Amino acid sequence: MEQKDSYTEGHGERVGMFSRSLAEHIGLKDELVHAVQIGGLLHDVGKIGIPDRILNKPGPLTPDEFEVIKRHPVAGWEICRHLRSLGDATLHCIRNHHERLDGTGYPDKLPDSDIPITTRITTICDVFDALATARAYKPAFPTETCFKILREESERGWWDKELVEAFIEMMNERQLFRAINRAKLKPLFARPPAPPSDA
Repeated sequence: MEQKDSYTEGHGERVGMFSRSLAEHIGLKDELVHAVQIGGLLHDVGKIGIPDRILNKPGPLTPDEFEVIKRHPVAGWEICRHLRSLGDATLHCIRNHHERLDGTGYPDKLPDSDIPITTRITTICDVFDALATARAYKPAFPTETCFKILREESERGWWDKELVEAFIEMMNERQLFRAINRAKLKPLFARPPAPPSDA
């Protein structure tokens, strides 16, 4: 998939990692943590059947081209649904990661009551990574801009507000942790430098 679409290089891995981290952050059971990680990893596998000229188009898609793109969730589900190792939660993430809580998503226009928390997690992580990553038609947005857009879209009724806030909290904690690790702090009991030799 990544060889076919250079702009999604690492996208599946990142969405899987973000999804696992968010599931752990909110305390989901281990089996759901695993399911959502695999769902995030495989969510775009159906794009393997999308023509390169559409996937890598540098400008806006035409309505017809967007209809082709919208086929990828069901295509991915068709590819994966016969794999015995994948459970219902993972398959739902693959098929329904473009659903919205207000029922305006695709492919099934599900209402919020039919979208489980695992799929809601995958959707938020997918949207964040799409915003934060450069694509053929857009630059990468700064992290704070991505957070702002997620919040605005959750206010429209698209995403789960509580999960969006949990995701932002998790990401801020991760950034703080990385900043602390990058800080070059001197050890408290460092030995003083040796005096210069007279030799």
